Amino acid sequence: MKTNKGATFLEVVVTLAVIGFVSYIIIFSLGSAKDNVRINDIQASLNTLVATALACVDSGKEINEAYAGDKVCESAILSWPILTDDWKYSTTTSSLPTATFSYGAGSVLDKKEIKCNQKGCSITSSL
Repeated sequence: MKTNKGATFLEVVVTLAVIGFVSYIIIFSLGSAKDNVRINDIQASLNTLVATALACVDSGKEINEAYAGDKVCESAILSWPILTDDWKYSTTTSSLPTATFSYGAGSVLDKKEIKCNQKGCSITSSL
């Protein structure tokens, strides 16, 4: 009577293939989660400036063009945040008579754009 003490070659190959496939799925899903965290972090950074920008236009101050490290407006304490990777600021506008403003940032690699105004910030996939 023959006793089988080990796995056959085919069983080992199938097991390794299953482990490899599961690993690929996990790594792929973690990669997209990392992208979402980065995009949400940039949106949160830009969203923190909404109150500052609103205070600027309410006090009659123009919003400065968005450059990382520059103040949001002449009297602001907060500065435009430094953006990660290939994210770039888009055009900044403000209208003192109507107390409105808009600013944003976009990324070609992430294919996302974040637009902010006096109501808050939103993410679009327009790039």
